[in-house]
Amino acid sequence: MLSYIPILNDDYRFGFNGQEKDNEIKGIGNSLSFKYRIYDSRLGKFLSVDPLEKEYPWNSTYAFAENRVIDGRDLEGAEWKKSTTIDASGNTKISYEIKVQVYDFTRHKNPSRVKQRVMKGFKKASKRMSKRLNADVKITPQFIKKENFDDNLPSPFKVGLRKVKNSGGTITSGFTAHLGQTQKNSFTFNVIQDGWLVGILGLSRTIMHELLHSAGLEHPGEIKDSRQLDVDQNNKKNDRGTIKKNIMNSFENTDPTMLPEPETFESNDEMTEGQRKTVSETVEKQQGND
Repeated sequence: MLSYIPILNDDYRFGFNGQEKDNEIKGIGNSLSFKYRIYDSRLGKFLSVDPLEKEYPWNSTYAFAENRVIDGRDLEGAEWKKSTTIDASGNTKISYEIKVQVYDFTRHKNPSRVKQRVMKGFKKASKRMSKRLNADVKITPQFIKKENFDDNLPSPFKVGLRKVKNSGGTITSGFTAHLGQTQKNSFTFNVIQDGWLVGILGLSRTIMHELLHSAGLEHPGEIKDSRQLDVDQNNKKNDRGTIKKNIMNSFENTDPTMLPEPETFESNDEMTEGQRKTVSETVEKQQGND
């Protein structure tokens, strides 16, 4: 006997997690077509293995959002994602999930040592960003064994590791391709300087600085976004001493009186309410449009 699944009148194409429903397969809302896999909402699982399973051996290969099927959101390789939850006591918790692909261009004789140092840098950056954004920040780096950015891989956000020789003093430690682009972007930073691996504290600050550029934060001397006027060094109402310690300040500041103190620079990661607002609104606006 032939069996069939009745299809009800359901004109809206999208369902859970903002993904397109594939109602003809298992009924309305039971099958969702993600970019790389099919999700069964009745099981709370994907029907095929994670294409990046080798990079995350501690996770189930079929799990959705690390088994957070209620409040989780599967990243599918995308960069910044924000979620907000309210606990039983009515307290609001904000979380940011950031997933990046890391390419090692250093050609170091011991790449595992470079990877270990960079992983510690990302971990430290997660903690520092959590504190300054008043949120739970989780950065997940995935190392790619290729010498060029591969646009065919899932993540549209790439990070390149570089080395610099004969620096002769202050150098640019990182560079972000596009300001305020949280979903499709890239940045590079120096992990080796004059033959030495950069320290974890310095790496974490650079990672934090460049990621915040991708979320729309500008340098204190180049403020154009009205939401960030509270960190504008040209605004006489602002405390210039505090701005010197801001995470977005750097040795590229064209005002000599605003240059960071070298002794404390790597520890400086202050943020303002305007900067936190900019990050929150930029991520919220873009995460559904990737």
